[in-house]
Amino acid sequence: MRLKAWLHRPQPDKATMDIPELGAACGMTIGQVRKENQDRMIITRMRNIFGLPPTTIFAVCDGMGGMMDGRECAENTLAVLLDSFVRSTQTDIKARLRKSILEANEEVFRQYKQRGGSTVAVICKSNNRLVAATVGDTRIFSLTAGSILKQISVDDTIAGELNRNKGFNTENPNLEPFANQLAQFVGIGSELEPRVFDLPIQNDVSYFIASDGAYNIGNAFEGILVNAPNLLSAVNRIIATSSWMGGKDNATIICIQPDRREFQNTSSEITLEFWDGIGKVELIPRLYHEMSGNKQTSLETYKESKNNTQDSGYKTPKKKEKTGQQKSKSKNPNPIRQPLEIEFGKSPAQDTLFKDSDQQMNPTPEKSNPSTIESKGKANESDGSHI
Repeated sequence: MRLKAWLHRPQPDKATMDIPELGAACGMTIGQVRKENQDRMIITRMRNIFGLPPTTIFAVCDGMGGMMDGRECAENTLAVLLDSFVRSTQTDIKARLRKSILEANEEVFRQYKQRGGSTVAVICKSNNRLVAATVGDTRIFSLTAGSILKQISVDDTIAGELNRNKGFNTENPNLEPFANQLAQFVGIGSELEPRVFDLPIQNDVSYFIASDGAYNIGNAFEGILVNAPNLLSAVNRIIATSSWMGGKDNATIICIQPDRREFQNTSSEITLEFWDGIGKVELIPRLYHEMSGNKQTSLETYKESKNNTQDSGYKTPKKKEKTGQQKSKSKNPNPIRQPLEIEFGKSPAQDTLFKDSDQQMNPTPEKSNPSTIESKGKANESDGSHI
């Protein structure tokens, strides 16, 4: 099972999803004009990941139209970003998120050499800390109860810089067309510099991540978010209004109320959960990671060996050294990890969730060990709601 393949599976023209356990709702629509939806979004909750506290990531990517493979670039961006974030040894969330975006940029650039790319906007909540990052013109907004909607991200355009430095109105119809062209995007190459910043966690503040097809509906965007009775209603109204106003572009939005308490997890198992507005997939690898020496063993075996070592002086017997022809055939004990691959154990079904592939991707997961991958979820659209 590969994350990129899961994101690549057939999607309905419109779907919305409520995720109350995360205090979030999300939705997307292909619109009325475009033949393909090049927007992609993902929400990920991770537990017991290499010492991290419970962490949730919300991300929206908008593949660049007019360039090569916008949808694939968006999918690559999300897959590599999450792969890098999970495998990173950075303890600072801001540094970890920045590094993940840079690795996604390197991979998209490697494949397309600036002929394809994507925007990205991310909000990451970890240990009661909220960090955001953006590249391109996918925006992050905040809304305080009783106040007005505020854009807190900066578009990577000339107009966006004028707005940041001089308060220039980016919605000015007299702007030259080039003023709203992207100055940087995921896939541009080594010159990329993501905007990474902290956000306050307050009980009366909600956050929104929206692609341009969602926020380019005029004053209706703010009016809907201010007056909607709940997050799912806000998502449904934004998606519907985008279509009613011509649906000229794909539209995607994630609404978040991050004041909710972190999930209290007492299990020692590594758990990864993914939502994309259509369905949910959950990965529960039942293998314990012994980081020292890059060894991996089952949780039961690890506990047993630990108890034997502490209580009875048990020591793991040394393996006999291979000689002659056997030694020449032995595998490299430290093989080079392929890009986009994260190993959770020795089972192929467990260690290839993020592995990229140039082969044709099958949206239906292959049958594998039932203890490794559990797929579930329910969206507001019947098509594609189950994986």
